[in-house]
Amino acid sequence: MSDTTHYIMESAPGSETTITGQSYLYFGGTGYYELQSHPELINAGIEAWKISGTSTAASRRGMGTAAIHLKVEQLAAKYFAAEDASYIASGYLSNMAGLQALYEARSFDVIFIDQHAHFCIFDAARSIGVENFPFSHLSPDDLLRQLKAHVKPGQRPVVLTDGLFPGHGSIAPLPRYLEILEPWNGIIWVDDAHGAGILGPHGRGTEDHFSLNSDRIYSGTTMSKAFGGFGGMVKGSKTFMANVRSGNVMNGASQPPLPIAATTARGIELVTANPQWREALWRNARLLKAGLRKLGFDTDQSEIPIITFSLENPHRNRQVFKQLLQRKIAIQNTNYPGIAAGGTLRMVAFSTHTDEQINYFLEELRSII
Repeated sequence: MSDTTHYIMESAPGSETTITGQSYLYFGGTGYYELQSHPELINAGIEAWKISGTSTAASRRGMGTAAIHLKVEQLAAKYFAAEDASYIASGYLSNMAGLQALYEARSFDVIFIDQHAHFCIFDAARSIGVENFPFSHLSPDDLLRQLKAHVKPGQRPVVLTDGLFPGHGSIAPLPRYLEILEPWNGIIWVDDAHGAGILGPHGRGTEDHFSLNSDRIYSGTTMSKAFGGFGGMVKGSKTFMANVRSGNVMNGASQPPLPIAATTARGIELVTANPQWREALWRNARLLKAGLRKLGFDTDQSEIPIITFSLENPHRNRQVFKQLLQRKIAIQNTNYPGIAAGGTLRMVAFSTHTDEQINYFLEELRSII
């Protein structure tokens, strides 16, 4: 959706979602497994609320950590096959917490950012206060040019990028970035908000997608999308996590509300126990893309559930968006970071979409265009 003034969500995101009092077939968000309304997550939150109240009303330094916060961290570390993990107030802040910890450890001296990275990455970079240089979107060649032009003798660079870019569903070429950075012993920071939980043979995200296991890649994510909860997560070694926990973000921001932490914990458990959800998500993504190709749109054949396309002009995009709404189908007409001027139509598959729902959407789209 693009106009939040007129289109207000009145239910949790799912294959069918209530928006401004009406039910829509929904391809407009990133609640990939529809966990935001799962009874087990809701019940976990209610029970935590009854027992512990709303929050600890404090940061980690201010004795704000509860047992459920530690449980979330333990479950996340196990899920991501990491030594440790830190649970943070929001996914937006996970980049700031991680980068500040890396800088305090003198892990980098200069920053290079994909020009279409999410704005939370740019905000995190600005919080460090060191030089940063954008490079062309998903371009290893331009990254190499920028490194040669701007890295001074003795400096160590860090590359900042989304893992799975939410605007158009492309994936950062992490293996190539690692290779290019090797002469400088450079590192990578990945915002994996959209990759975590859905990409890779184990669902661990972009690194898992590429079968990478490098101590030069660091990442953060959100728990609000695939896992159905809320808050940010940074994973890594115990030493790195100690630096994250001693930083300004975890010691300055209140810990996530306890009912939300409980839902997040249950979400991680359910995603871990149900890998078939990931298979269903991938299948639906391929089915939706195959149907769009039959309609003449240029879509790939991957399992990435984010799909975008644009028509001949922005006015036509808006027309199709509104005509689909009239048919009670909600997608997005969006100007997300990295999207070309004029915006694009964007849709996201859920694991819970049925073949009938996908085919109905495709048939209605065909009748409009």
